[in-house]
Amino acid sequence: NMKYILLIILVGVALLAQAQNYGPSLSDATAHMASLKRQTESVARIECDFEMHKKVKMMKDINVSKGRFSYDKQQRKMTLDYTQPKGNKIVVDGDDFIVTMGGKTTELKANETPAMSQLSAMVTACMTGDFISLCDRSKVDYYADNDIFTIVITPQNKRVQRYMSEIVLRFALSDYTMSVMRMTERNGDYTEYHFTNKQIK
Repeated sequence: NMKYILLIILVGVALLAQAQNYGPSLSDATAHMASLKRQTESVARIECDFEMHKKVKMMKDINVSKGRFSYDKQQRKMTLDYTQPKGNKIVVDGDDFIVTMGGKTTELKANETPAMSQLSAMVTACMTGDFISLCDRSKVDYYADNDIFTIVITPQNKRVQRYMSEIVLRFALSDYTMSVMRMTERNGDYTEYHFTNKQIK
């Protein structure tokens, strides 16, 4: 009967949410968002290790890079200093992007690099607690387990959808600092950053 079918659907939805490994879905994330904003407002600078996982459909293996990450809120400056491959570096200084890869340095503006611009916007939002612009014209879902608070952003803006289908931000509940940031492209390729050994100032 209809009640039985509805029950199966509800169970299926619940299992799907759990399958994402994000924990139960939250209908009200006000308390978590308030804690996140309060914590980020008190942070002036953060430094940590990062590990970047890049998955491209055409390649069988996941490409792994490592390095040191830093963000200075006052200067609006983000740095990804790679130790693997050694010598590579990405600096986001306001609207300027300075990328060093394979010994060659390139300087770009934000509007020339949509993916890096989105990365900068995400990091800025996570460090300032201002998610309004990041979540604008997007579907936003919230999840939490015992250790991690997760925000899943699905862009509805057609311009953003051209290169980004989903953004996942995961925060440690112990201090509401970002632990994982994942950007999935329209074709299924993704880039995922893991942040560890955080030093907050």
